[in-house]
Amino acid sequence: MNAVAVRPPWRVCAAWPVGVIRADGRGSITSLNAAAADLLGHFPTPPERARDLFALLSAAPGLRAAAARQRVGATPLRRRLRAPDGAHVGVALVREADRSLTALLTDETAQAEAEAEAHRQRARFAALADAAEPDRLAVFVVDAHGRVCAWSRSAEAFEGLPASEAIGLSLDALFDRSAFRADAGLLLEQAARGGAAAVSGRRFVWNATPVRVRLTLRATRASDGEIDGFVAEMRREDAETPREAELRRLADSDPLTGVLNRRAFFACAEEALDALRERGARLSVIVLDLDRFKALNDRAGHAAGDIALRALMDAAREAVRGGDLLGRIGGDEFAIALPRAGLDAAARIAERLRGRIARLGIDTAAGPLRFTASLGVAEAEPGERFVKALERADAALFRAKAAGRNLVARA
Repeated sequence: MNAVAVRPPWRVCAAWPVGVIRADGRGSITSLNAAAADLLGHFPTPPERARDLFALLSAAPGLRAAAARQRVGATPLRRRLRAPDGAHVGVALVREADRSLTALLTDETAQAEAEAEAHRQRARFAALADAAEPDRLAVFVVDAHGRVCAWSRSAEAFEGLPASEAIGLSLDALFDRSAFRADAGLLLEQAARGGAAAVSGRRFVWNATPVRVRLTLRATRASDGEIDGFVAEMRREDAETPREAELRRLADSDPLTGVLNRRAFFACAEEALDALRERGARLSVIVLDLDRFKALNDRAGHAAGDIALRALMDAAREAVRGGDLLGRIGGDEFAIALPRAGLDAAARIAERLRGRIARLGIDTAAGPLRFTASLGVAEAEPGERFVKALERADAALFRAKAAGRNLVARA
């Protein structure tokens, strides 16, 4: 008998031997391949003695009658055959355009065993990934298109991002959380060609001071040799002790609100802007402060003013995206750097934050505390330094104040 090549529509079955039997419209066999002969060896009728497709597949009752009613292009008829020795063989019968029949046979027992082994391998990987030191290492998986498809507990702790938000994110979106100067797509291409690729940068997360990290991608391949994904490893490059890390955090953060202080915020924002420009991406900035803050302090006391500032930044943390930078740049003035956000996107985030602040109601010893904020938004122009973009956003903030407060104004 001549072997029949498996055609592209059935490449999904290539992980297991696929038996192919060709027959004419009445079911007389014209050819079968070696895999089909092997699979049918589980059944009483040897394939070399059978001339009729339906006699060969007699363990599937009613198949002949169903095939007689099958139209060209219709959904394949599917049956599951159980052999006397306990093996299970899956059958998919297709009616071709010339009315001939093609039967595809798969070893479901072997498939189930392979899937079980794959599950065990995934469980082993998850256990190893979860066991990584979360303050120094994160392990996750991206698919062949560069989107996160597996997110370990070490990644959750390292990035401060739950799996529910990480799954489906593009690698490019994760790059926004660190000042990587490489292009995410280029890094994926390099890993696909060479098996692995790496890039270093500074990781930015709103609730932690930036640290040097190195991202390594290692390509994984399917049984047919095609790239089917990448194992990603994000590792801290510094060798700080916990005490040194705490001292650096204290030096870089605002003690009242926990966001970056002025010096650290400007340094990180400038670095982020430089990295984004090298990747052809944009950055916008929001400047905000509380309306009539001095009057609030005079009326309710400085302790209530501190509560209001902390509540303001808590609201900001809920409104911004992972990778956005929050900083305190003055007494009651704050700024948010928004990587990969144009002016329209930044204005929407600012409006969402403005509404969230206006709805706040805080109980204090001095009574219920309510307040509003005004916000100015600007997008960094080509060649413009971050400080200049912030000055334009600050000017927009003053226009919002002049227009009546509790508003968002664009530069």
